[in-house]
Amino acid sequence: MNFTLNWSDKKTIYNEYNFLNCADFYIIGITTKTDVLAYIVKTINTDWLKFDKTSTNSKGVSYKKLTLRPSQKQITEFINNSTLTPFFRISLIDFTNEKQKFHISNNGEIFEKIIVENFNQQWRRTNEPFDIEPDLKVNNINFQIKFMRAEICNESNLQNAYNRYMKKISP
Repeated sequence: MNFTLNWSDKKTIYNEYNFLNCADFYIIGITTKTDVLAYIVKTINTDWLKFDKTSTNSKGVSYKKLTLRPSQKQITEFINNSTLTPFFRISLIDFTNEKQKFHISNNGEIFEKIIVENFNQQWRRTNEPFDIEPDLKVNNINFQIKFMRAEICNESNLQNAYNRYMKKISP
């Protein structure tokens, strides 16, 4: 059940990911010179997405991946021109202190932990696929949590999600 996507077209890849994703909304974490801000968005601006270095699995197979990489100019424009306001803010100093306190070096992981606990839920590390389990569920609304430089998807996990979808809809 393989399908082929043009991995030079980030909009197509993102649209396939977004279709298969179990999230209703995204919580996006972006940094300024002083703070980490969290915004709830329905979709991710594809201008913020980049094809990045390949991702390598445990078997040594490499895959192309799509990552969240807005430029500083894009972040500034978003903050200054958006009708959205951040629902959460933490200073970079406190963010760094949280990383040290919990011995978590990955910015995305500590951001997810902080956000999940902000909703009075217990955070746990999980590797559940994006089409099966959201990062956060609040009032039956599913959220995927993404921090700057996060991998959105790679060829392998998008293919696996597609295969699960096809099994689900096939008679």
